[in-house]
Amino acid sequence: MYSLIGAWSTHPTALTASTVVGNSFFVGANNTLTAPAGAGPFYLFLGENDGVFRDNGAGYDVTVSWDARSCGNVDGDNDGVPDRDDNCPNTPNPGQEDTDGDAVGDVCDNCPYDVNPAQDDADEDGVGDACEVVCERTDEPGGWHYCSPACPCDDGGGDCDSDDDCVEGTICVKGGIGASFGYDPDVDICLATCHRSPLGGSRYCGPDCPCDDGEGDCDGDDECAPGLACAKNVGTAYGFESDTDVCVPLCDAHDPGDSDYCSETCPCGDGEGDCDNSDECATGLTCVKDVGADHGFDSETDVCLATCHPSAPGGFHYCSADCPCEAGEGDCDSDDECALGLTCATDVGPEYGWDSDVDVCQDESP
Repeated sequence: MYSLIGAWSTHPTALTASTVVGNSFFVGANNTLTAPAGAGPFYLFLGENDGVFRDNGAGYDVTVSWDARSCGNVDGDNDGVPDRDDNCPNTPNPGQEDTDGDAVGDVCDNCPYDVNPAQDDADEDGVGDACEVVCERTDEPGGWHYCSPACPCDDGGGDCDSDDDCVEGTICVKGGIGASFGYDPDVDICLATCHRSPLGGSRYCGPDCPCDDGEGDCDGDDECAPGLACAKNVGTAYGFESDTDVCVPLCDAHDPGDSDYCSETCPCGDGEGDCDNSDECATGLTCVKDVGADHGFDSETDVCLATCHPSAPGGFHYCSADCPCEAGEGDCDSDDECALGLTCATDVGPEYGWDSDVDVCQDESP
């Protein structure tokens, strides 16, 4: 009876039927063949044990398979360690660290500090059975003691008392949101978010968790995303309580007449205020002091106007060398603050309806 035999070679034509007979290994059925050590390529010559193939009229089914990781210097994760020697062949780990010594590298070990070479993980949560802590909770979900540092809750679990009661990557959010998760309203919930209260709540925005446009409650501009500012008491327009402060586009954060309405970033147009200086007005406008009453604001509101006079007529800075006054205008400090040919007359304000100490530009030619 004939048997299937074979031999390895490093050259495709180096073997013949006759040489295989004298230099072969028995193959038989369902055997695992191991290629020679070292770099290939390798070639497998198969035949019958008499050196003649098919002379008995019978055929053979031959399946050749191999593990690519055992071939040569294949390095699938490109970490410099061949797959056949790599304790994490699919995850780069050039140092081959293996803290628990179970032949599975730390970077791909589901229990890097506990021996578990088979990587058993019954619940398929990514934490191996050998190191997974099984919590024995003392309360039902939603109960006061359900979440704890020893048995932290996942996203959506409660009741929690602090971030320590929640798994890593979640925080304990307070403020009556339990009903949204099937619990009593006063249950605090572990959530994968940085907002520490429901939308519109007093702790929703923070410097470490800034709000986007239309979100609140914020306490200052540093609690809003870049380009936004915290607008006070505008909650009603966004579906919140009236006293809720909301993050809005920077130039929409204040009402006309508010002390911060004009700024260098958001300069005011003609007739708008309150401004602090002309840099807070659009190009060509001047910040005029204490003229708010003429523009629908409080009297002390400063307004951007299409004029070069920085105060109302009769005001202390109305005339200047850069913006000289005409006859009958004041207050001036010297002749060079009056138009050509005019003189700054001292303390004649009452003649023009102003205080007695107002100086006025006059034509005093004979």
